[in-house]
Amino acid sequence: MTILKEINDIGFKLGFRLKDRLARLILKLKINRKLHVKFLKGIPPMDLAYKREVWAYWNAFTTRFDINWHRFYANQTGVEDKKFIPNDLYFTVILPYMNRMNLSYGLRDKNYIALMFPELAQPRTIVRRVNGEWLDKNYGILDRERSIQFILNEPAIIIKPTLSTGGGSGILFWKSEEGVKSLEKKLDEPGKDLLVQALIDQHESLARLHPASVNTVRVMSFLQHGQVHILSSVLRMGINDSRVDNSQMGGISAGILASGQLKEIAYTKEGYAYDRHPQGGRFEDCIIPNFQDILDLLCAMHARIAHFRLMSWDIAIAKDGSPILVEPNYWRGSIDLHQLSNGPLFGELTDEVLEEVFGKHLHESIKAV
Repeated sequence: MTILKEINDIGFKLGFRLKDRLARLILKLKINRKLHVKFLKGIPPMDLAYKREVWAYWNAFTTRFDINWHRFYANQTGVEDKKFIPNDLYFTVILPYMNRMNLSYGLRDKNYIALMFPELAQPRTIVRRVNGEWLDKNYGILDRERSIQFILNEPAIIIKPTLSTGGGSGILFWKSEEGVKSLEKKLDEPGKDLLVQALIDQHESLARLHPASVNTVRVMSFLQHGQVHILSSVLRMGINDSRVDNSQMGGISAGILASGQLKEIAYTKEGYAYDRHPQGGRFEDCIIPNFQDILDLLCAMHARIAHFRLMSWDIAIAKDGSPILVEPNYWRGSIDLHQLSNGPLFGELTDEVLEEVFGKHLHESIKAV
């Protein structure tokens, strides 16, 4: 009986590994297809000297990635850096190594953010729907009719799907003048899991760039050997009166300096550069209020979820300059907006990270490249 159980256990583990490998292969193909179909349009061939430099460096770790990611980043930023992290390698190898992805499936439900980070200010919640059950802001049970009555007391709200979404897809807005029938229809669209919140009144310095969207600070943090490192920070902005700032929905991102001031250039997800916001504002005129305090706060919060060593955080800035946690991202937070704006994702930590992930060490000759 014990032998049969061991055989079953081995079979289950092999099946899981094969399924996981297949999923990663499909994801890799999907990521690289987008690179070749969308991102590389009109981009010249890669400089041969740069290509040799990239392969010489990465050969110490792995060559199982599409080098055209280096071609893309170098062309769009004007910086030929061998340490750019290829997107396909990041999402199929590095991120799964660093983060316990299986634990993210429950935690990524936006309805649980308030339970995970209760001391952080968050958008004011009106009602929730979890697995089809209507709940109030404190997770008390409601019915649909009472939930709708709570919402009808608000002048305007945002409806967010809480599972299996990303990039701003599925988000809906409602104003009281639209009436109850419109509200009921919109509440039915996301399915069994949703979050209804009041709109954020953002700080004037961010609203000046694009008032139609809540423009959020995206911070990427990395937990390594008992220390949280801030890898990169950008401000995500909507354009052309879009209600959301997500890059997948056409938004742009500008890097943030240590002082909180924005860099002079912003990028789309495809790498197109803007030296001014399409609505006219200069990026460098914007300074994020209390920026260092935000970073310190996120470093403290990251230790709470140590199973996820790589985290992306979306932070809105309230009218009074205080931070509002919009969403923590446990998986698949974009890296292109960071590398376009701020260079290689891991910066000075790149060698250390790659050595850990791939279990290899650089030869002195390669370190000198």
